[in-house]
Amino acid sequence: MEKYGLDLEISNLWYIPFWQTAIFYWLLAGVFIFLIILLFWWLYFKLKKTSVGSNQYLIILRSWQEITHQLDQIEPRILYFKLIDDFKKIINLKYNLILAGKTDTEIKKELNEQDINNQLKLVFMEILDSSYSVRFAKALISKSQIEEDLAKVIVIIQQISDANSTKL
Repeated sequence: MEKYGLDLEISNLWYIPFWQTAIFYWLLAGVFIFLIILLFWWLYFKLKKTSVGSNQYLIILRSWQEITHQLDQIEPRILYFKLIDDFKKIINLKYNLILAGKTDTEIKKELNEQDINNQLKLVFMEILDSSYSVRFAKALISKSQIEEDLAKVIVIIQQISDANSTKL
């Protein structure tokens, strides 16, 4: 074949598979780096959400522990509005239910439809019922009843914050 000027030797033709090229290794390194960044991003936001939630529980708990020492100075109506508002925040943090802006009836309906800790649900419903006339009709309530409600709330918040801190 050489007399016709054709060079048909196989050694001149060389095929390199794609997975052995530099482009493949650079793409593989890029995908690997992207997955590592994605993993760190996911872990950051997961831990950030958990720590923010546990911090919120502690902030609410501290505020109620301070309020217990100042019961004589706070009007019961305002106290119960704050209590219900903080309970809504707790349920939002724990169960991702948005109860802000809902009436007592809507809150009760929502809580009965959802799978929520029974003790938390019962205490919240009890406080909603007992405080309705205090919040909206400015009815009088005994200091012992206020202290009892606050004690229940503080116990619930402590249980929830302890449960969240053990998850970390």
